[in-house]
Parts: sequence; C-alpha cells; structure tokens
Amino acid sequence: YLPHPDWMSSYITRAEACLPHADSASLADLLYGLAGIDFLPDDTFMAAASARLEVLLPGMPAAALSKVCRSLARLEYCPGDMWLSATLARAEAVAEDLGPLGLPDVLSAMALLGARPPKGWVGHMVGCMQRHLADCPPDRLANLGWSLAVLGCKPEVEWLHEWLVQVRARLKQMDSVDLANVAWATASLQHRPGSLWLEDFSREVGRRFSYMEAQALTDVCWALARFGFTPSDTWLDLLEEELLDRSTTQGSIGGIHDVSSSGDYESSSSGAAAGAGYGAGSGRVLSRQQLAVLLWAFERFRRVPRAAELVDSSEGLLLGAAAGH
Repeated sequence: YLPHPDWMSSYITRAEACLPHADSASLADLLYGLAGIDFLPDDTFMAAASARLEVLLPGMPAAALSKVCRSLARLEYCPGDMWLSATLARAEAVAEDLGPLGLPDVLSAMALLGARPPKGWVGHMVGCMQRHLADCPPDRLANLGWSLAVLGCKPEVEWLHEWLVQVRARLKQMDSVDLANVAWATASLQHRPGSLWLEDFSREVGRRFSYMEAQALTDVCWALARFGFTPSDTWLDLLEEELLDRSTTQGSIGGIHDVSSSGDYESSSSGAAAGAGYGAGSGRVLSRQQLAVLLWAFERFRRVPRAAELVDSSEGLLLGAAAGH
C-alpha cells in the first residue's frame, strides 16, 4: 500500500530528522519498508541515510546487513564506493552469521547494483554458503546462481553439483522466474547438468509455459540449447503453441546479434530481481531480440518452427530476425 503523497512527504521529513539517531535495526527496517512500497526518497534523504549507514556498518549485525542490501537492491540505489567498501568488509566479517537467507541476498545485491567485488571476497561468501545450501529457500537458490554468473565467479564443480542437487529437489516450488534464473546461470557458468536433471527441469518448465514471461521463456530455451539438450517433441509442440498465442510486434532489431555463433547471450531480464521480489519482468510480449534467440534455440534443437504461423506475415519479424541472425 502506497500512502498519499502528502503523508509520504511528512513521513520522509520526520524519518530524515531521526536518521542521526537510528540504530542498525531501525534503519534496516526503514529502508525495507520503503523498498516494500517501491518508494525511493529524494537524493537528500538517501544521502543522509547513506551517511548513517557508513557509521553503523562496522558493527552492523548480519540480519540488518542483509536487510539493508536487499532493500537497496530493490530500490536500485547504490550509496557509493565508501558504502560498498564498508559493506564488503562487514559482510566478510559476519559471513558465517548471514546464513541461507542473508548470503544470497548480499550476493544478489552486489550483482543487481552493478558492483564487482574482488574474486576472493565472492569466493569466501560462496564457501560459507556451501553448508547452507540444503536450507536455502527456492528463490534464494535461484538468485544465488544468477548472482554468481553475473559476478563472473564460477564455484568448484563439487559446489555446483550440490547446488544443482538442491535446485532439483525444489523445482516444483520454483516459479518461472526462478527456473529462468537457474537455467541462465548454469549455462552462463558453463556447467552442464546431467540428462536426468535436464529432463526434470524441462518438464517443470513445460508446465509453466502459459504464464512464463517472454524473457524467462527465452532464457530457458537459450540455456537448454546451450547445453546441447533437445526437449521432447511434445515439449516443443507445446512451446510452439504458446508462441503462436503471443504477439511478436514489440522490440528492436538491434539486439539480435547478441546471440553469437558460439551461443553467447546476455539476458536482458532483471534476473534475481524478479525472483527475489525486487521488480517486474518483461511481460508476455516477445521482442525481436527474444525471437532471434528462440530461433537460434530451435536451430540447435534441430526443429524447424512453423515460421509462417508464428508471426503476422505483414510484420515479417520472424523472417527479419532470421536474416539478421
């Protein structure tokens, strides 16, 4: 619930006056509440909040630290280099206490805010996370993999194997964005799961076709193709039927070359953003870039889609995308 603007203005004025006296828990709760209603205060307030954070960070408890990171990520606000340095130092110091919720939240925040922590720092957080994988909720598991891919950190094979074991055990509890995050992350980290894992994964994706957003659908198909895994004919038939139901008249031709001959592809989705409740996805409408990625995947599946039916011939997007690719 977003209160009336006049109420919010008064609230922010009073909150700003209280910032110099705020402790870690109350400041974390304040930011969490603002993030929950997607309300980003003006620069003056955020500068004051950032200054107070820098004072509190050296002694901030793990729970407050993870809540602050999650909130700032949802608000898409990075306080600056000093905050980042202090946050990295504090997170490393309390890593053992962050647990199965806090560790993924801190890593997701770094990825979403465009930070690039040192590899050693990420490696330390990943190592601490290993003993918490079995206790990690489905959305955090998905966000964890996505974050590591974005941060460019590939864990050891044993770690990835255990992560995939836990993901497989929670596939039915994951939503479509979680599944897309898992697929994109695993393929981006160039770690191919086993065939049985991929069969289970594709089966769960197939059950969600009708309400998967365009970007999630694209990411999953790209990943499966990158793995060299061809889904069943029934799965591909259902995918084509779903694509036939969607409009493909949105987007720009400029993104088509993002799919290279080697299969490199950077998802334009917000990844962990949606999975963690940080923001909205891209909707059901397929853009030209997404259509090009799907064409690339169909080619790897050795499947010729019903091109004439997938788009209105007057738009010519499918043929244009194929030519551009």
